[in-house]
Amino acid sequence: MEQGRVFTLADLGDAALTALECMRAAVDSRTRDWHKLYRQAVESHLRNAAAWASAAAGEDLVDVGVHPDDRQPLARQMLDEQ
Repeated sequence: MEQGRVFTLADLGDAALTALECMRAAVDSRTRDWHKLYRQAVESHLRNAAAWASAAAGEDLVDVGVHPDDRQPLARQMLDEQ
């Protein structure tokens, strides 16, 4: 939001749009390591559980852990393709 007004991509100038297109192309050209991404997501969730989520939930969520088959359908598909 900019000065109380919703800001959209249409509000960007040509130079900013070109820069965004270059960044997207660079990201899209990278090879994705879905196993590493999943591992990092699990590590992040466990860190959050230890840092604050367990206290908020009133139980130790670190000990509950993350079930290895608890993946979103797209993540499961990407991991299975590797």
